[in-house]
Amino acid sequence: MMKITQCNLIHNHPTDPCNSSRMVSFRYISGYFKDGMLLNDAAGISIANNYNSLVLEGGGHENLPFNRSDLRNAVNKERRRGRIMGDAAELEDYFHRMKSCSHGFFFRIQRDDEGKLLNVFWVDARCRAMCKDFGDVITYDTTFLCNR
Repeated sequence: MMKITQCNLIHNHPTDPCNSSRMVSFRYISGYFKDGMLLNDAAGISIANNYNSLVLEGGGHENLPFNRSDLRNAVNKERRRGRIMGDAAELEDYFHRMKSCSHGFFFRIQRDDEGKLLNVFWVDARCRAMCKDFGDVITYDTTFLCNR
């Protein structure tokens, strides 16, 4: 076990403004580099090679306002967003096909400003008949176990 016997809270060396860009709060991926990142990722270039190409394009590590882990996080975020948006588009396409096959099929999709799915409602002829017979409906709360 260790015991602290003395603590000096005075900063004992000068700060270097050149290194402030390495702090998390100052790191970002600008639009220019983001476009290159997305293009490289779409071409199947690995994250390591993607980063290296951006380092060359930017003129060295010190000129980039982000590091490799920032790039990896940004690529993964874009991939997730693409999958989510793709799933929503696939669902909407499926509903349009169902509507063309069945005259009793109805659906509504609510999206936010970014195009993400908020709510989905659908009903077909069988559901309408069951609701008429039993007087109730089934709902799914897909957020029930989220954020717990």
